[in-house]
Amino acid sequence: MEQTAKILFQKFLNGTCSQQELDQLMEILQRNEHETAFRSMLKKVYQDIDRSFTDSEAGEQMDGLDIHQDLPVNDQLLGETREGTEMAFPNARKGRRYRLYAAVAAACLLIAAGGAYVWQHTSRRLVQGADLTAKVQADKLPKGPYKNQQTTRAEQKHLILPDGTEVWLNAESSLIIPDQFDSDKRVVFLKGEAFFDVKHADKVPFIIHMPNNFTTTVLGTAFDIKAYGSKAFSVSVKRGKVRVSKDEKSLATLTVGQQIKMEENHDIQPVVQAVKKENIASWTEGKLSYDASELLDVLHDLERVYNIQIDLKNKQLSGEVITTTFNRADGIEKILKTLCMLTGSRLQIVDQKYIIE
Repeated sequence: MEQTAKILFQKFLNGTCSQQELDQLMEILQRNEHETAFRSMLKKVYQDIDRSFTDSEAGEQMDGLDIHQDLPVNDQLLGETREGTEMAFPNARKGRRYRLYAAVAAACLLIAAGGAYVWQHTSRRLVQGADLTAKVQADKLPKGPYKNQQTTRAEQKHLILPDGTEVWLNAESSLIIPDQFDSDKRVVFLKGEAFFDVKHADKVPFIIHMPNNFTTTVLGTAFDIKAYGSKAFSVSVKRGKVRVSKDEKSLATLTVGQQIKMEENHDIQPVVQAVKKENIASWTEGKLSYDASELLDVLHDLERVYNIQIDLKNKQLSGEVITTTFNRADGIEKILKTLCMLTGSRLQIVDQKYIIE
């Protein structure tokens, strides 16, 4: 575990830590099991900030730092003000030294907070998880503490929100929710895929913000959203009525059995089409249903569901249209063999990597 902690911490310092790795690092920090190892790594980075420091001088500065007492965690240290100003790092010349100062400051702060406080404040300002990179617009975000519910690959979660709404969160997804909803609106932020069964509340709309400025608004209904950011976006309605918007402009109002879909190039006009009601969010029941889906989208789904890597060598197959249903329990190998049979391709497995050619 200590070696894992060191690897994760080094990736954090390098700025290459994924959301899943950051979550794992925070869990380790909260257990406070590897402080000595973290201190040693910080000392090494600190020594590299300025070669004009002697080893002894750098060591003395780091050895004298009590990361739990010398770094009080507060809004000033976090750099979080009403205007949302950023953390202020030591006065150093721009370039590599500045970046190292920033890394050390951020790392010290992360350790001092044990991860929890930083995460609370970060999740209030950023849509995170599964590489959530878009900042939450302050005027859309109700005041109050927030939680960031996330899933990794091959993981699903069932959530009950403060208003009684039920949410099934699919693999590699993230949902930011408040501890309590406002009295006039219920706002959440999603990246990934989720099925919502929204508790009806007159005059209190349920609003879901997603990447690329998509918004879904309902009063009480059941529907599936797929919004992984860079991939195709879709909303499918199982019960009730849903309004879908982009950049605050209405795209469509959907009823039962309807789906709106927009491809990766969001400049293309979205398509509203009929879908089988029983196939909507069938993943919550252990099924993987695809209705006129492109092969490449299907493979991306399977990578998330089974936490694997699939290499489609024959790029000409990426647009092949697939309509079928699998049982998740069948396993990835059986599913890929079926897809290969449907597309006239061949499956190879090399070093736990699945290759379709």
